[in-house]
Amino acid sequence: MKAISFIEQLKISAPEGFCITDYHGNILDVNQRLCEILITPLSKLTSGINISTLDSEGQSGSNILFKTKNAGHHKYFSKLYTNAELVIEVEISLNYLDLDEGYYYAFISETSKGETTNN
Repeated sequence: MKAISFIEQLKISAPEGFCITDYHGNILDVNQRLCEILITPLSKLTSGINISTLDSEGQSGSNILFKTKNAGHHKYFSKLYTNAELVIEVEISLNYLDLDEGYYYAFISETSKGETTNN
């Protein structure tokens, strides 16, 4: 299928973090750069977690997905949790892919080095 080949090329060639989720935001695949940004192993990111569980501000939930589906794309800033108990600021470019039941794919760029989540 051409769409799958296209997504695989995006994943491989993206200089920033990349992930694809199902219609509900469950992570299906990520690239190595996203693993590096989030200091999180691929196996953990693709173990069936929802993208909203990484978002410290709750912006990646159903409202953002709904807005993105209607517009086709949405760009915003957020803060994500890392595996190293840090919160990092990122810019997310989220896109809707109208294929089968629907998918979302995102390019994620780090905008800060992060701060600890422990007080």
